[in-house]
Amino acid sequence: MELVFTSHSQSESEQIETLIKKKGTVVVSDPAGSQYKGKIDRQWSNIHQGGRTARRYQFTIREIDQAKPFDSLRIEGNTFTVLRNAETTTSGGEVGIHVLLRLSPEEFATFLPLLKPGPVQILRVGVDENPVERRFGAIIDWSYHKDDSGDYYKQAVNFYDVELSPSGLDLARGQEHRALSEMVVALTVRFHALLDALVDGGLINAEQATTIRQEQWRDLADEHHRYMIWAQTNKVEDAEEDFEGYEQDDF
Repeated sequence: MELVFTSHSQSESEQIETLIKKKGTVVVSDPAGSQYKGKIDRQWSNIHQGGRTARRYQFTIREIDQAKPFDSLRIEGNTFTVLRNAETTTSGGEVGIHVLLRLSPEEFATFLPLLKPGPVQILRVGVDENPVERRFGAIIDWSYHKDDSGDYYKQAVNFYDVELSPSGLDLARGQEHRALSEMVVALTVRFHALLDALVDGGLINAEQATTIRQEQWRDLADEHHRYMIWAQTNKVEDAEEDFEGYEQDDF
């Protein structure tokens, strides 16, 4: 919807400019009687002729497509419970699907191996008739929680069209840097202290200690154990805290 306003006083100009510069969403009631959430384009014009008090403002409001809610998400044939979902649109018009999952410890272990480069098949139960092909987005935070039903995880996951190229910026976020640094220092200190104690106590010999210190560290743990360790880099206090940003579609 393209809007044109004319102000005839300084106070009217201030009201219009406050509205135009508003971040996030606005509620629009259009002439047809419908009401919806919208966003004001950042591009707007202001025309003022010298010697006149009137100002002419022109800008556009775009309706925000509301993501259809769904309770279950199927990834590569595995069905998970959905807490929240949202959609965003990039500057190029591509739609991002953002989902917050609730996972049991067993489901969390099943989910981690699914995080792989390339296309995956997903199905929003009740929304998609057939599975669609998407790829994972880079940010995949999770958090651990406990309630009356027991332990569970909140897992945030993002999906994009497989044809949409990643940003190419292979940079870790500050949260990842902090988690990785703390993990490396803590594990290194514990590792050396444990090996020294075991050798000194005669529980392992020098040859066994050398095997543990070898470069082929992947041979020392099974795949599931490695996935669980790797997942610590995406752990946050609460994976739901940043979800409002997706729902406001501020991209």
